[in-house]
Amino acid sequence: MLQNWFFVYLRNFIGAMIVVLRIQASGQFDFSAGAMGSYTIKMAAGKTSISFLNAFFMGILRNCIVCSAVGMAATADDTIGKIFYIFFPTWLFVTSGFVTSGSEHSIANMYHIPAEILAKSNDAWYQAALGLGVSPEKIVHLNWGAFVANKLLPLMLGNIVGCVIFVVCSY
Repeated sequence: MLQNWFFVYLRNFIGAMIVVLRIQASGQFDFSAGAMGSYTIKMAAGKTSISFLNAFFMGILRNCIVCSAVGMAATADDTIGKIFYIFFPTWLFVTSGFVTSGSEHSIANMYHIPAEILAKSNDAWYQAALGLGVSPEKIVHLNWGAFVANKLLPLMLGNIVGCVIFVVCSY
């Protein structure tokens, strides 16, 4: 199981990095005169500045909903059942504010944070992010070490606890 988790995690990371590089190459962060790039930096600066414990508990909450949706959909006998079993947890996810507060799932953050780390290398987006109220200290802490220590690791552990302890064990 651990070997499977390792390879699934690694492949997800490689896939996410391919998407990051494609987004960078597409010029998407230049949309709205660079506002997309600057907002991306602002969002990441906030994400990497939360505590390990907060990220851990966010990972538990979010993955409980995600795994519940997948588990319920897998048990449905017909298509409409699968749709409802996916729709209602997704609706709960959105109405609980989990979407607006940023993605707190380890796999989703494999795209978000690296894209944001690369975005800060563009001086125009960096300056615009400062104009949005992001402090230079927060931007300095937006790096690969903070990504792994403050987001990837606690979210991965929280996602595992959320799925294994609160979903799988309840079945």
